[in-house]
Amino acid sequence: MASHCADCTACCTVFSIKELKKAFGEPCKHLGATLFGYGCTIYADRPDPCKRYVCLWLDSQRRPGQEMPEELRPNVSKVVIGWPWAEDREALFVYPLPGHENAWRVGPVAEHLRLILSRGGKLVIVLGDKRIALKGDMTFYGTEVEFERIIR
Repeated sequence: MASHCADCTACCTVFSIKELKKAFGEPCKHLGATLFGYGCTIYADRPDPCKRYVCLWLDSQRRPGQEMPEELRPNVSKVVIGWPWAEDREALFVYPLPGHENAWRVGPVAEHLRLILSRGGKLVIVLGDKRIALKGDMTFYGTEVEFERIIR
């Protein structure tokens, strides 16, 4: 894992990775014991999507003076926050870990998301094939297909 990821493998659980035949919300079959603890056992040969993804927490750790607190770290908060494969920065995507579907609604994560919304940000909460889009006081709830139709 990258230096600040340490034992956090949250993104290795939430995302689907076509190259690994890994489904959304399913722990990657390549997670296990490494020389550095628990993590990616194919780190040196991991597919491109795994190499490219950087969550908001990790991104903040690379910006001195702008580091997000440990309580927002994905394996602690049970929520991965970031942009889908760092391509679309129009909306910030929120991916609760399986079994923690409401983690984005409580505690430090909820406070952080409210702050983003108060500053005019857009959020998309991803719950399996369901999406909740939030901006200001507007909310859209629907399936991934319905969501794609509206934003395109």
